[in-house]
Amino acid sequence: MRDPREGSNTDYGAIVGGTALSTVPMVILFLLPRRQFIAGLPAGATKG
Repeated sequence: MRDPREGSNTDYGAIVGGTALSTVPMVILFLLPRRQFIAGLPAGATKG
């Protein structure tokens, strides 16, 4: 086991960068269909 008093060599910059890069496509895939859904709401709200 590692001694907690030793320094950590974890590259937090790489972790944060990888997390940001993996989050961007998910945000895009969430926002684009939402705009189309909201644009279609008035079309379906008319009484027939």
